[in-house]
Amino acid sequence: MKLLIILLASALLAKPDTVVKYDLPAPSPEIPLLQADRTLDDTARILAGMDVEADSPFAYWMEKSLWKKHKKELDELWSGCEETLDKIGLLAGSDFADINDRVEEVFYPFSGPDVAYVASFYPKASHYWLFALEGTGSVPNLNKTSDRVFEKYRTALFYHLKHSYFITRRMQDDLHNSSIDGTISILMVFMARMNYRIMSVEYKTLHSDGSLTTSAKPSDAVEIHFFRPEENREKVLTFLSTNLKDGKINSGTKAVLEHFNPETTVGYTKSCSYCMHGGHFSTVRGYMLGRAFAIIQDDTGVRYSVLKDDYDITLYGGYVKPLACFSEYCYQADLDKVYHHHGSDVRPIDFRHGYNRPSSLIVARKK
Repeated sequence: MKLLIILLASALLAKPDTVVKYDLPAPSPEIPLLQADRTLDDTARILAGMDVEADSPFAYWMEKSLWKKHKKELDELWSGCEETLDKIGLLAGSDFADINDRVEEVFYPFSGPDVAYVASFYPKASHYWLFALEGTGSVPNLNKTSDRVFEKYRTALFYHLKHSYFITRRMQDDLHNSSIDGTISILMVFMARMNYRIMSVEYKTLHSDGSLTTSAKPSDAVEIHFFRPEENREKVLTFLSTNLKDGKINSGTKAVLEHFNPETTVGYTKSCSYCMHGGHFSTVRGYMLGRAFAIIQDDTGVRYSVLKDDYDITLYGGYVKPLACFSEYCYQADLDKVYHHHGSDVRPIDFRHGYNRPSSLIVARKK
């Protein structure tokens, strides 16, 4: 009893900014330690404004004034995002523990290169599938680049790190220019900042049957294998550059979506321009509802009126009308009513998740 009192007192006296991460199993001593590819890993760290070992072939970048500026400014930008990701990690280990204990694959449509949020909500997933219009691009060669590239990376990351989302029209310029040619390098930066180590980056070609074969040059897909040293558990991220609109979604993408196991697949989406609200993205919405045993999203995902019939829904945060740039059709009167008339059932969050403040966080578990 005395020990219990001491433990409870310690918990109450803990600093408010102390973060308890999701409790993942410790690496087994019987499993060989995973190894990162040093070239890929150090490339990611330099682009992310993080130090590398003195004997790294890219260590010379750390002496350059523009890289030092990049490190300082990105450290400041990342600190706010990291605080949010830590809070999400707390929810993942408590409120969403039942989902994380079951998940294997994550389906994230309209993702852009946002691995940060999806990996924080679903830290126990083995495979993250990201689908977006943006091109894959290539792995940067740091020995053939200018030190002015770092400003381009801060520009590309700024809005996401400050506001939690990418702006589609800006990504057309931010991810397709003389310094950044697609999503791969941005994904690598996020992974480095989240303490993931990169094992491999493989260009892939998507075929009509949903299979992916290795390509010698950038194609319509990329597969990244990565891990955290403290977990020693290999994960996979597959990014597919594809159009999800009805009439334009290709057979290969459909075949990939068909393979998802409804017992172990979850969905995630945020800041997706309310695409699945109307009739132009009914195919991808159908796969989300048919293949995901749980969905975490904001109000821009599947409409509340569609979700509530087949899912038990828990609401977090708050709800406000969509930004003026979106149609009045995107406003959900029924969701607004639930948020404002059942406030005692809505759980608070103190971080931004998507376009609006207060932000909505909608967690749906299949009935």
